[in-house]
Amino acid sequence: MTIDHGQIRQHGTMRGISFDLVGDLSLTPEGDLRLHPTTVKAVGIHVGGLMKLFGLNLQKLVDTRQARGVRIVGDDFLLSPTGLLPPPEVEGRVGQVEVNDSEIVQVFRPEGSHAVEPLTPPLPKARNYMFFRGGVLRFGKLTMDDTDLMIEDARPEDPFDFWLDRYNDQLVAGVSRNTRDHGLIVEMPDFSWLIRSRS
Repeated sequence: MTIDHGQIRQHGTMRGISFDLVGDLSLTPEGDLRLHPTTVKAVGIHVGGLMKLFGLNLQKLVDTRQARGVRIVGDDFLLSPTGLLPPPEVEGRVGQVEVNDSEIVQVFRPEGSHAVEPLTPPLPKARNYMFFRGGVLRFGKLTMDDTDLMIEDARPEDPFDFWLDRYNDQLVAGVSRNTRDHGLIVEMPDFSWLIRSRS
């Protein structure tokens, strides 16, 4: 999946046929992400109109029973932001989503909350990172209240390869430092680099 001019582009192979799907990402009232396809191609040919002609939609073509946090209604993919992630469980509800030319920004809000302050990462020039602010975050034996944690890619020239199930390996191989306002910045290597360096 990539981002193309504020839209999500998904490219892959299904049952031996290459496909390309471009869609808009929005937020449902329930807090799910809705990916609504605007263009569907198979083997480079537009097939959206052909599917409608034969009474087909993605819900009839794609089996999501084994998928985690994904379901299809008609032609729309409904993604559960918390259900997509493996353990540990993430609590909260997406209150806002934005797609720009380089990233998808999801703002999680505790149940019942409304206003959220804009996030200000401690390293504004960082390219590949995750920034957690507010609430309680537990990792390993540590618990951070009023969380202020930035995880930065040690090699920003390629996408950040972060694996939640093995984050501790990346944490041990990385470098961390505290900020003046008691936050924490962690610089981690890509997981794929970590595996290559051990072989």
